[in-house]
Amino acid sequence: MPWANVYSEVIASSVGRSYAYAGFWIRFVAYLVDSLLIGIPTLIVAFVLLSGNQPLSQDPAQLQAQLQTNGSVIQLVSLVTGFVYFVFFWTQGSTPGMRLVNIRVADQTTFQSIGAGKAVLRYFGWVVSSFCCLIGFIWAAFDSRKQGWHDKMGGTVVIYR
Repeated sequence: MPWANVYSEVIASSVGRSYAYAGFWIRFVAYLVDSLLIGIPTLIVAFVLLSGNQPLSQDPAQLQAQLQTNGSVIQLVSLVTGFVYFVFFWTQGSTPGMRLVNIRVADQTTFQSIGAGKAVLRYFGWVVSSFCCLIGFIWAAFDSRKQGWHDKMGGTVVIYR
């Protein structure tokens, strides 16, 4: 694996417990892949939902209202799509992006796959982590177990397979 050397100290520090925590950058790469897999279909669904709407108004006040409504629809579709995608795949152990880089989500105490309850809690933590300059995600770069806020809220860790 080309990225293994970057995380050699993480892997070496976890030899005694036989699990290596996945760091910030490898998780970021997995999320980029997942974003593409989610984003393209989400945009298609949003455009299909919005295509039945009336044409954009020439009046600036009505145009602003239409754009806000359309933006709200796109945000709602994105939130629901992300929820379904991540909760489903986290209960399976890993998302397609995580599989690509050979990492998985596990319970922080048993290191087994998580159930739907933890996956839902982790997703809500994911939303909270995105507030305030994404600090909840960046936290994983500095945490000893490489946990972001969403991991801490969900009682999970991300480890190498």
